[in-house]
Amino acid sequence: MKKSVVAIASAVVLVGAYAGTTFVVGKQVGQRSQEAWDRLAARTDVVRVVDRQFKGGFMGSSEHVTLAIGCEPEVVDGVPMGSKPVQIKIRTDYRHGPIAGGQLALGSATTQVEEWPLTAQAPLKMLFGDRAPVEVKTVFGFGGKASSTLTVGAVEFNDPSSHVKTTPLVVSADVDGQGRLHGYRLRWDEVNAKFQGEKAGELKVSGVDFSATTQPLGTSPWLYGGDGTGVIRQVTFTPQAGSTAFALNDLKIKSHTGVQGETLEASTEMSAALKVGEIDIERIEAKSGYKGLNLKALDEVMNIAMKSDLRCKTIKEEDPVKRLAELQASVGKLLTGKPEFSLDYLKVTHKGQTGQIAYSLAADGLTADDLQTGAANPMALMNKLVVAASLDVPEALVHSLGEAVAKQIGQPYQKEAVSGSIQQGVVMGMITNDKGRIKSDISMKKGAVTVNGKPMPIPGMGAAPAPAMSDAPAAPGQ
Repeated sequence: MKKSVVAIASAVVLVGAYAGTTFVVGKQVGQRSQEAWDRLAARTDVVRVVDRQFKGGFMGSSEHVTLAIGCEPEVVDGVPMGSKPVQIKIRTDYRHGPIAGGQLALGSATTQVEEWPLTAQAPLKMLFGDRAPVEVKTVFGFGGKASSTLTVGAVEFNDPSSHVKTTPLVVSADVDGQGRLHGYRLRWDEVNAKFQGEKAGELKVSGVDFSATTQPLGTSPWLYGGDGTGVIRQVTFTPQAGSTAFALNDLKIKSHTGVQGETLEASTEMSAALKVGEIDIERIEAKSGYKGLNLKALDEVMNIAMKSDLRCKTIKEEDPVKRLAELQASVGKLLTGKPEFSLDYLKVTHKGQTGQIAYSLAADGLTADDLQTGAANPMALMNKLVVAASLDVPEALVHSLGEAVAKQIGQPYQKEAVSGSIQQGVVMGMITNDKGRIKSDISMKKGAVTVNGKPMPIPGMGAAPAPAMSDAPAAPGQ
């Protein structure tokens, strides 16, 4: 008997505790939702809440929000000079924790659009039929974090000139308690579009998958760093007639953005196989990036630009000259870190032969004043730029690609003329031809230009001597 009483009492305590917890987290869900709308208002009023109705419950809550998108038009002589903002009505259903979405959580939510603007209803009906165009599912963590998944529904429609069919587009994202992004993933399995008429053919895109881990940089809500990867398995266009077939296979992308000291650096690598008509590029690879951008100045630029662009009042009333001056001042500060932009390499492989090009452009001592006076004195501006470029291509690749392009356009390939142009470049000192490899190295520093180690005077650049090759900037990848 005593055991039964204890069991019943324990059950009552557990139910009471769960009910109490559910009530508490239900209130927190409402607060979190209001905080999210407040953050939107702090960032922009181009999209704004004009009505919000939150109804709390024991196990769940609901929220109805009406958003206005756009700015009120200026009225001149009683006539609106533009379109009025459009409205969209959104409904969110919340399920309270501590168990929500099949896991321990503050709560979960499902958000759908209840009413689209009138101008959008017919196009959405054509694309999605009776299916919901967009749905967002969110799980709210106890530590302030949230994970959301946005799904754009599958599209299928026909008209006399085209037929389009897609799988759903799915985007998931993780944010912290301040609404800052900490990671995302985008997936789109397949897109298929068939076209009729002069450009008749079929376009296919498959295996799109991009993801990244991110972290905020600076104070701007738009400035992030992190590491990302992306894959597109295939993009093809198959023409019926009169057009050129196209195929991009196994596109892979890798990126990184981070902070080095007080400056920002980033790099992006990609590789793929490409075929255009009968021109078969077995592999194309590239790496590019930048470094030395002053992070604090970039933060200022982002805040100035986005604050102006995302406020109705500033869009209408701001002084464009003043805004430009503010941006110029911040852009000038970007140069204090001696920024450098580079294409580390672009490699192309065709019929087993690989050639590559590379270049870099850096600013050395460039100031905001130089930028303002650059139009009047471009040579002085050039004196503060450091440039390097290189070329390394097998002569056999030049001819094999030339033959392929000539065949593609239905013209004979003029091999003797191309060989003559290569020889002329060698005689002029612009390129070298070492055992069938065409090479060139160009550098410019303090207005002095060298080509393949020899000075080349440039009119208007002054008589500054060419730097020794040991001092000249090397092209990326060299």
